[in-house]
Amino acid sequence: MNDVTRCRQRYNCLLSVLFKLFVPALLFLFAIVSVFIFHSLETGNNPELVSKKIQASGSVILLLSQFFMLIYFLWLKKADHLEYKDLGWQRDSGKNFYKNIMYGSISGIVIALLYIFLISDAIVLLQRKIGDYVSPGELFSAIGSDISIFFLANVVFAPFVEENIFRGFADFELRKYFSVPVRVLISCFYFGMLHWAGGFWYILATGIIAGTLFHGLFIFTRTIYASFAAHLVLNSIEFIYVISKL
Repeated sequence: MNDVTRCRQRYNCLLSVLFKLFVPALLFLFAIVSVFIFHSLETGNNPELVSKKIQASGSVILLLSQFFMLIYFLWLKKADHLEYKDLGWQRDSGKNFYKNIMYGSISGIVIALLYIFLISDAIVLLQRKIGDYVSPGELFSAIGSDISIFFLANVVFAPFVEENIFRGFADFELRKYFSVPVRVLISCFYFGMLHWAGGFWYILATGIIAGTLFHGLFIFTRTIYASFAAHLVLNSIEFIYVISKL
């Protein structure tokens, strides 16, 4: 095999990895389309009624997208012959395990408080002053439409599924091509794109702030436990915040 062929194969493999990281954003779109088709059939294709039902189905869309991503993650793991230890779920000593959980939990609390008291208001301000493709302050009114389903989607499924894909899988594959800073940057980009339905500023906040923190914990601790704990704590506090807004 000559150098040109080897480089071409390496390039194609990299493109494959990058596309695989973009698929979750497409699965979210597929969840929206699935709900749209269901309500169209249910209402006899009444546009006004379909629109209202979709707006009230934010939690269902979230849960459906997480289910699709879970299936996709299991397929990725099997197709790439990965073990959970490859994704960062390796065995750890009791002392290190609890230390990593503590690091993650504290980080999750800090970023949740920052989001509630600073970032969420900043996003709304930017939406009003500069603009966005979603209306200001519309995000939580939609996803909180069914609180029990929102809990399943955002607290039960999301931390496990998203950490496995955007930290475990992403870092395992990207380390073959890039240094740590570039891996973090790419992971944050795709993690932000997963949240495209929240608007441009929400994509930036999720990708830059949450994504960098989660992947930083993953790199620093060399396990997925800390980033998973941070994600779980953040989403749990977010869930409580949504309840308080209802």
